[in-house]
Amino acid sequence: MHRAKYEYGQAVHFCAEALRLDPQHLGAMSLYGRLKAILGHHQEAREIFSAAVKLAPENAALLVELASILRGMGDFDAARDNLKKAVAVDKTFAPAFYTLAGIHRFEPGDPLIDDYVRLKKKVYGNPAWRCLACFSLGKLYDDLGEWDLAFENYAEANQRRPAQYDYVHKKNLLEAIKQMFTPEMMRSRDQTGHPSQKPVFIVGMLRSGSSLVEEMLSRSEDIDGLGEPQDIEDLFAAAYQHVPGENNKFSIKQMIDSAQFESFGETYLERLQKIAPDAKRLIDKNLFNHTLLGFVRLLFPNAAIIHSMRDPIDTCLSCYFQNFTEGHDYSFDLGDMARHYAAYSDIMEHWNALFGAEIFDASYERMIGDKDAAIAGLFAHVKMPAPGEEALTTPATRAIPTASAWQARQPLYSTSVKRWKHYEKHLGPLFKALEDEGFDYSGAK
Repeated sequence: MHRAKYEYGQAVHFCAEALRLDPQHLGAMSLYGRLKAILGHHQEAREIFSAAVKLAPENAALLVELASILRGMGDFDAARDNLKKAVAVDKTFAPAFYTLAGIHRFEPGDPLIDDYVRLKKKVYGNPAWRCLACFSLGKLYDDLGEWDLAFENYAEANQRRPAQYDYVHKKNLLEAIKQMFTPEMMRSRDQTGHPSQKPVFIVGMLRSGSSLVEEMLSRSEDIDGLGEPQDIEDLFAAAYQHVPGENNKFSIKQMIDSAQFESFGETYLERLQKIAPDAKRLIDKNLFNHTLLGFVRLLFPNAAIIHSMRDPIDTCLSCYFQNFTEGHDYSFDLGDMARHYAAYSDIMEHWNALFGAEIFDASYERMIGDKDAAIAGLFAHVKMPAPGEEALTTPATRAIPTASAWQARQPLYSTSVKRWKHYEKHLGPLFKALEDEGFDYSGAK
């Protein structure tokens, strides 16, 4: 109950109490480990799941849980070993196959290929696992350069998920935010907020290279990445009230006065500084903060804002190829994906018109093409000295608990640039929807 309500402290307490009463209760150990990972205590989570696997070495689910922690911590060899044990234990356990595919590079003749092909047939009657099998085969065939087979499986995976994306709702919300945060409103509040320069906000679309940006900045011993906290969304909800209007329109009523913005900023800093008290910069990589940059600016007028950017077609395709779940149902359909991207691009144009050079555009393609200049620009924007070459090239040790954990730790490579060209003949619905929304993607071509 407490886990579902995001009351992690209470959930941890009750898990600890359950394990005091029964130290070998696998269900309590599993939940305890997941909670520790959510709270950023990755080494503790690793120890908990390692102990659970010792108690039940043929429990495929526990092997996947342990592997997921190891993946986030960058121990990919150990993660793969545990996942290979899991698929050997249960040839139909799709979560193990899916997790392994994400950190394994398939090559012709790979002995795992036949197991993946058979998995899709074996789990036909289980829609959720069939979906995972298709995503796994999509990754497999993409690695092998079998583009048509890869797209066929990615498309089936997405078709098996019920799409409930409400684009009208999303667009109306963003329009209401634009109407609230006008140049006049921002000028009237130019003396508000907390003066701290400590927060750094990375915003943008998923699959845009944001984990790479965070990883580069976090190589400085004075900068800590905090993951994707919900604090800005929570504070915005506390500050403003949504008032329903006619025809699904939005009206957002202001609930606080200017003097309270500094107090809200202090509340934000107090929460996050508990995680990294000695850091001079704290990175908030909740990408959805791109919808609330006006509010962010009122809270922290001196904070650095970084917009993670990538080729729009590559971004859309990469989202479509990713097994996103709650909150990302726009990614299940190419048309919805395009409409969501156009709405995101529109709100970012609004913020750029308001804040200009206060938002630093971090281009994924520039990072690939001119790494040194890109990194220098990032550190200059956050007003911190760049670390030495050794710190920038030494493999990372911090945990990256996201889908990009593997990619963010790989050497920079250019194969992801214009990746969509391999799939161009399948992307008609994406291009059409972008055109219908008036989004000009000609520069991507």
